[in-house]
Amino acid sequence: EDGQPHVAAHTHAAQPEGRVASPHVHVHVDGGGGGGGAAVETPSFISLSVRNDGVLFEDGMIQVGVKSEYKGGQGRLALYYGNKTPTPLVSFSAAVSGVPEVSVQASPVPSAVQPGQQLQQLVQLECNAPFGEPPSLRLSFMGAPSGGIHVKLPVTPTKFCAPLPGLGAAPFFERWNSVGGPPNEAQKITTLLERPQNMNLFNGLSAKGLQLAVLSGVDPVQTNLVAIGCVVIKGKTQAECPPVMLRIEINLQVHRRACAAVECGSHVRARPAAHAR
Repeated sequence: EDGQPHVAAHTHAAQPEGRVASPHVHVHVDGGGGGGGAAVETPSFISLSVRNDGVLFEDGMIQVGVKSEYKGGQGRLALYYGNKTPTPLVSFSAAVSGVPEVSVQASPVPSAVQPGQQLQQLVQLECNAPFGEPPSLRLSFMGAPSGGIHVKLPVTPTKFCAPLPGLGAAPFFERWNSVGGPPNEAQKITTLLERPQNMNLFNGLSAKGLQLAVLSGVDPVQTNLVAIGCVVIKGKTQAECPPVMLRIEINLQVHRRACAAVECGSHVRARPAAHAR
């Protein structure tokens, strides 16, 4: 084993039927966003920030699925490109663009996607430093929109988090109060769709979706949720890695209002870490 997370095969669209006609492959990895406009967040970006698989993008021609697995400061994405049309998607290319803080390495893909076929591309990720903007994906093929399809990959700081369990109230709030506001703090106020019967939903979101340790009994308000973890950085010990702290305050008396606050350690922007709003 190479010590890296492994992604098992997973499909969202039709399975390949036969071989791709063209033997050529196209792969492109660079360190920026590329030309033709900035990458955009798809409607599923936020949900995929706390889930490991789903559909990232879909239109009348192509469906892009994603399955991911993370272990510490490393991750691996499996991207799936499904042709929804009755004709081949030719001159096909998939360009995965990294950011300075997150290195990427992508496998090649064929230059044509046959009708009903699904291609898989594997992308290896490594977190080298705290980051804000995620890596992106640009697809181009004959008939695609001008400039191609350019979307952000659901790679947020919390994907590289490791939980920090066992912290008491005093050390947690000492860290919490030491952050000092934006850009290392972000808040969002929302109205809950229904009255929460228990904290299982919040606990599951924090522990499984955000890779944070839920600290029971730390907050003086019983209905509040407190969780903490750290962004695992290549070459750094856990003590050197920047913390990510979450506090959700629930006010059932004021229209079931909830305030989610995220605070991050030095050089980590809190807003990307809070994308699971």
